[in-house]
Amino acid sequence: MICHLPLGVFIEVCALKKDSMKKLLKGQPSLIIRNGEWDMKQMKNNHLDLEQVRTMLSSGSA
Repeated sequence: MICHLPLGVFIEVCALKKDSMKKLLKGQPSLIIRNGEWDMKQMKNNHLDLEQVRTMLSSGSA
């Protein structure tokens, strides 16, 4: 029997089964503010500008 699961569900199941798959599929968080200072290198690596981060912080979403 063939089960037709959406790709997103398949990825979530794989991520739950193995930690190594979770790291590969989900990535790891980056600290963009360290000790009260903007980490511009991390912001550049994550393709974020200062205004985007300020908007996310003020709206409460991450």
